[in-house]
Amino acid sequence: MSAPCSENAAKRTRICRPYSRLLSLRTPSEFRKGYRQGKRFAGKTLILFVSSNDLKENRLGITVSKKNGNSVARHRFSRLVKEVFRLEKERLGTGHDFMVVMKKEVRIGPTAALTFSGVQQELLQLLGRAKVFN
Repeated sequence: MSAPCSENAAKRTRICRPYSRLLSLRTPSEFRKGYRQGKRFAGKTLILFVSSNDLKENRLGITVSKKNGNSVARHRFSRLVKEVFRLEKERLGTGHDFMVVMKKEVRIGPTAALTFSGVQQELLQLLGRAKVFN
């Protein structure tokens, strides 16, 4: 298995492996189970559901409504959330399903101040309240 990040000497760029698709919640039944059995933690703009799974890995599911913004903005939000979970992977305990839901009253647009640090701060606060850190 290769290192998560490697240095490309020719271009001097850093190549990192993104959050794996295999570690994602994909079917509606997986989401329903998490919503029903999981604990709910609400923030200003996000809702975090945490439930346990029978695996030795954590899985992540992200839900953003069309009412929040166009597809570009919704996908950008998803990438930001995945990056936060990728960076915090070592600190999180194992055997959890995480579902991140953006509240419907939050609008994402080209002028919105949706920054990585803002998403990271709120997610870390919610994860701390959920007590899932090692």
